[in-house]
Amino acid sequence: MAKFIFTVGPWNVHEGHETFGPGIRPTISFEDKIKKFAEIGIDGIQLHDDDAVPDMNNMSEKAIIDYAKDVKAMLDKYGLFAEFVAPRLWFDKHTNDGGYTASRKEDYDFAIWRSLRSIDIAKALGTNKIQLWLARCVRKARIPWKKSSKCGMLLM
Repeated sequence: MAKFIFTVGPWNVHEGHETFGPGIRPTISFEDKIKKFAEIGIDGIQLHDDDAVPDMNNMSEKAIIDYAKDVKAMLDKYGLFAEFVAPRLWFDKHTNDGGYTASRKEDYDFAIWRSLRSIDIAKALGTNKIQLWLARCVRKARIPWKKSSKCGMLLM
């Protein structure tokens, strides 16, 4: 008989923020979410890069990896694993124009930097899976500094 593995993201327990209003529930700490997931039988956690390492934009690459290692220790403490890490490329001012298809080179460079840090975070968490959610990258963009405007051709 097959054994099912269940994973969940910390965003599934959220303050209730949405487009048309503020949060409606109190914030629950990341560790309290992880602990509760383990108590109800969840096997693993799906993470955005900044779920695992909040404020990563203001951290050095070494600090990001060290923080992620602490998160790995927390997951181990509760018997959970990291299923994947996804770079969150849609909430930052640098990626409002599409991240990989941004018309400004510095915004594209930021998207690549976040993606590479997601790989670092995934390694520190013990997973080899990256979930790439292109979000605003699915539109056609004019990229004056890059010859290709296809998202797939810009990925490493």
